Amino acid sequence: VNIELVDDTQPAVVNNTRLVVREASSIILDRGMLNATDAEVMAAGLVYTVTRRPRHGQLLLMKEVATSFTQNDIDAGRVQYEHTAGERLHDHILLSLTDSH
Repeated sequence: VNIELVDDTQPAVVNNTRLVVREASSIILDRGMLNATDAEVMAAGLVYTVTRRPRHGQLLLMKEVATSFTQNDIDAGRVQYEHTAGERLHDHILLSLTDSH
């Protein structure tokens, strides 16, 4: 008899709020701003991938430009958005979310 465990749940986004950042400043993302869960995967296995970079700032992971990061990175305060475009006040970032299974 072989038993195969199947990851049959998709991650669910719990929070995805609009960020308000002062001109030429930055904000650390927290789980109140961006949070996902999956009953079968820990926070380190929930991976956000940047599919569209911000045009008027940078999304940073530990002070380096982020191409991906995990929910655990958010929970630990390692992800931030930095506004870099002077008078440009609106920005947009697209992320995809997957689990590690």
